[in-house]
Amino acid sequence: MGSSIVTNRLAAVFENPHNRGDQIWVLFEAGYESNVYPHSASWCARSIGRMPETMRVIFRDAAHCEGGSLRDRKGSITPEAYIRRWYRALRHPVQMPQMDIRVRREDLRSSFRMPDDPTDDERWEDFCTRMRSLGREDIPLALDAGTPVVLSLYADIELVLAIYGSSPDRSPLLALWKAFGSSWAPEKAPKAEVGYYPPGGQIPSPEIPRAYRINDDALVMPEDGTWRDAGWAYSVVGEYVRGLWETELRAPGSFEVLIPPYREAIGAAQLVPEGSEAVVDLSQCRRPEDVRELVAFAGGRIEQDPGRGTERAVLPWSMEASVKLAYLPGKATEWRVPEVPAAEGARLCA
Repeated sequence: MGSSIVTNRLAAVFENPHNRGDQIWVLFEAGYESNVYPHSASWCARSIGRMPETMRVIFRDAAHCEGGSLRDRKGSITPEAYIRRWYRALRHPVQMPQMDIRVRREDLRSSFRMPDDPTDDERWEDFCTRMRSLGREDIPLALDAGTPVVLSLYADIELVLAIYGSSPDRSPLLALWKAFGSSWAPEKAPKAEVGYYPPGGQIPSPEIPRAYRINDDALVMPEDGTWRDAGWAYSVVGEYVRGLWETELRAPGSFEVLIPPYREAIGAAQLVPEGSEAVVDLSQCRRPEDVRELVAFAGGRIEQDPGRGTERAVLPWSMEASVKLAYLPGKATEWRVPEVPAAEGARLCA
């Protein structure tokens, strides 16, 4: 499997002409894919939005550094290093030039989609809904009639954000590079008069997760108090990084304090202790027959869940069954882990 190699980054900013002091940020990143030859770096527009959305995208992408799928030319980098480099770019942005953006009906059709992606009809309905919410019912009508619509980046910024921007609960309708063109960035634009120099805030104390290990997976206890297999250890740290963007907005620089001890705790977790059991709700499994086969292999049992009236499989932990137990359906599985004194060798980060 290849990695995305980042070679450069650029932050651009402009002021919303309809709201003095409202800064709109545009992020560009240059790079290439390690398994695509020749290795020729090109620019790609990553995001457009106000600072909360900008910070969310930076932390979202930084999470991919933890497992090595996002690197620089010299090799792996930590999420902390990736975020630091974006901070340098945000402190010294260029002035984003005014541009006209052409939108066509066919742009909203996709030649390739993943199973969970919206269909073309669903994307079009979402587009119409967003345009109506901004009082621009005329735009879908024009596009449906085959007439392209030209938007001004500055004057129509709210429309541009509705199409190309995103939020925690809303994905872009169109990739941003389609607005500016592939392999383009405002490299020669003049330096902006503003930069991102946020005031300091109270950095919270580091979160030290309770964690055990199942092979390469991390068993963690979320807020609901239930032990769950959260996946590969590096992905657990990556998800933690991904969720820190709001904390970073409140307390800039907190990522430097919070990420390292979390990573250390996950990395130092020891194997689950003897006597641990995986409990699988069979009604939540796509292939419950596979879990039943594992019951026989691992010496487990099937019991009734009196609260739900459904069956559940109880599978005891053992080294022999550890590989198979690590592939149980995560959402349907919780773990019963006995309290073990530290002297007995279990490492419980608490």
